[in-house]
Amino acid sequence: SWRQFPPGGPAMLAVGELVRSPWIVNPICGGISVAAFASALGWSGIRAGVAMSATLLFACAPFVVFQSASHMNHVTSLMWLLVATAALVRATSSSAERPVAAFVCGVALGIAATIRPLDAGGWALPAAVWLRVRAVRTGHCRAFLLSGFGVALPMACMMYLNTRMTGSPLQFGYTV
Repeated sequence: SWRQFPPGGPAMLAVGELVRSPWIVNPICGGISVAAFASALGWSGIRAGVAMSATLLFACAPFVVFQSASHMNHVTSLMWLLVATAALVRATSSSAERPVAAFVCGVALGIAATIRPLDAGGWALPAAVWLRVRAVRTGHCRAFLLSGFGVALPMACMMYLNTRMTGSPLQFGYTV
């Protein structure tokens, strides 16, 4: 049943169910993943030709293509992780503080954690270190704090749902 998994994956499919087309969610998320990947490369300063080649390779990779044709939660999680990556690159690509980009990074990581918690944790820890080191070096603490607040919002929703379903905020249905 849907209660077996963290709530983010079923919530993503529920968006498709609203338009009576849950099958469309993963292809759209696959496309957004490609756009986020391209954005991250563009904001990182990589040469345009290299960025375009890497984006085409990513877009045609079997994992992206085949998973985007499924109902599995890998693609929705990948999309949010790549949105977080693009936002992180944007937040740290210049000497200017970009708190909105840092907040978007946090929200995207938090949503990814509601889908595949360990994958998101593996992504979030280096991002947090990167933002923290930047905050110490440049004094851009607002971006660091907003990214943490962004992570906390979806995580709080997930913990509330877990508590309602399993009696514990960090216990998922598949461990019950």
